[in-house]
Amino acid sequence: MPLIAIAAPLSCQTAEVGADNRRAGFLVGSELGRTASLRPSCTKNSLVIVTNSATSTASEERAHGIRSGIETECPGLLPTELVLDVGPADRAHEEFAAALNALPDDTDILLGAVDDGVALSAVAAIPETRAPRTTIAAIGADQRARCEIVANPQWIGDAALFPDRYGDVAVPALLDALQGREIPPKMYVETAFVTADSLGQLYDLSDCPDQ
Repeated sequence: MPLIAIAAPLSCQTAEVGADNRRAGFLVGSELGRTASLRPSCTKNSLVIVTNSATSTASEERAHGIRSGIETECPGLLPTELVLDVGPADRAHEEFAAALNALPDDTDILLGAVDDGVALSAVAAIPETRAPRTTIAAIGADQRARCEIVANPQWIGDAALFPDRYGDVAVPALLDALQGREIPPKMYVETAFVTADSLGQLYDLSDCPDQ
């Protein structure tokens, strides 16, 4: 009997369906890099990648993608980089606050987070005086972050993982496998970068303030 694993791989699986972590990171990095490229110099920006060791493999792949995306928009001119491995999201606030204190007040900060949990904790640590010089993008676009993306002009968007669409990939693949057809060992739901403007076309935001 074929077995399609969802998100978490299993030793006995026929195939797995999940997120393309590097692609998601690349989309985040590209959008952050595009923001930096509109400024006088990419090198005047500091890149802070907030990772999560609780999901180490996915986190590393996403961080790699963020770097690659930045490089496409600012080739050879990567901004100063700081990686914060905060583990559980409840450490992100403290770690990011300390990182901000170590950077000059006039620094333009590009914050790329590997998931919405650590992103929200890091954003909560940004003082009002530094918010206008901080650009945020994360991976997930899950329910926790959607209202913040809509409300916060500095949060330019997320690479959406669309876990609600996993079945659209898994079910046809399972039917093919049951018919003896060969299926790819890894199948990904298409990832897209969503913004405050496009979120409302995908999700119900009526619970968000001012919606």
